[in-house]
Amino acid sequence: MNRLAYIDGLRGLFALMIALYHFNKTVFFPGGYLAVDFFFVLSGFILAYVYLPRLHKITLTQFIGARLSRLWPLHIFTMFLLIAAYSLSTFLATGELSVFPDWSGESRLGSFFENVFLLQNAGVQNGLTWNYPSWSISVEFWVNICLFFVLMGLVKRPNKQTGILAALTFIVLLCYVILEHEIGSFAGTRAHTDQIAIILNTGMMRGFAGIFLGVLVCKFVSSVDSGMTRWTSKLWGWGVKSCLEIGLLYVIIYIIAIDGVNNDVDYIAVLLFAILLAVLSIGQHSLLRQVLSIKPFTFLGLISYSIYLGHMPLLQVFRKWTEIFGPTWNYALVLGLFLTSMIGLGTILYYCIEKPGQALFKRAWDIVFTPNAPEVTQR
Repeated sequence: MNRLAYIDGLRGLFALMIALYHFNKTVFFPGGYLAVDFFFVLSGFILAYVYLPRLHKITLTQFIGARLSRLWPLHIFTMFLLIAAYSLSTFLATGELSVFPDWSGESRLGSFFENVFLLQNAGVQNGLTWNYPSWSISVEFWVNICLFFVLMGLVKRPNKQTGILAALTFIVLLCYVILEHEIGSFAGTRAHTDQIAIILNTGMMRGFAGIFLGVLVCKFVSSVDSGMTRWTSKLWGWGVKSCLEIGLLYVIIYIIAIDGVNNDVDYIAVLLFAILLAVLSIGQHSLLRQVLSIKPFTFLGLISYSIYLGHMPLLQVFRKWTEIFGPTWNYALVLGLFLTSMIGLGTILYYCIEKPGQALFKRAWDIVFTPNAPEVTQR
């Protein structure tokens, strides 16, 4: 199945936004947390694109192995990398040695094992712990398992797939909006104060909303594409489509860069991500699609998962930079060093940890659980 280059370009763009948000969210992209919703929508789109046409050939065990091999090895490595970076930077700055980050949770050892088993955002922990961008990895894995059963049901009802998906997505989005309103934004305007709120936290509901929306977008794109001719595709792509894409991307970046601190636009951003993905994916030609497909963007997309999980360990050093190296450093220079180091570390993690780790985990999983099963493609 062909890799979608323009989607890699979007991945790279939004991964950078998240990293800059964590570097200094008051200066760079104060609504950068919304970029995670884009990754949820994109995850649902890719899962439907890759698995829906051949899901009848895949078992639950194979699917779990494929998702774990994609998510778990780099997650575990970067968690230990975070411990090393936090300990080293704290020691260099203060002379004190500390293994447990300040945000490792009420029960530090307990939260560690929750992260190992991808349970850190599945309703057992009130707050973010350890390598905290990985909260979304926990959400994605468990929502993916639920999604498998939904997709299996859709395979058996080919004529009703779009209608069922639309109904389920509407229900999930409605639950997300209600919980977001009643419990409070995951970005931190109100705390999760009781166990019901923790179990039904808006992080998990964000995952359900985004991923199901992404699956629906994939089905919609497939239906529209099948009815387009070569000439209507070109006319759409180089005319209306290009204008819509640029306008949508501008509004999304505006929300993330300026209005993202206003939680009332969270729902709008999720829907805009889905609309942008749909417009980009219908047809084959457009200006923005061509730009996003150039090598600098696609390379950032290739290493985006490594950037996403790897930038927080790196930030442990840069947050204590002036304490370690002195207070006279220029802010722009430190920012430039951070971005350069982040891309360099992301590249190393991708080629040395992420890809080899995926292959090794998948091979071990297949030997233990599915020794005679056909290969499942990873995306």
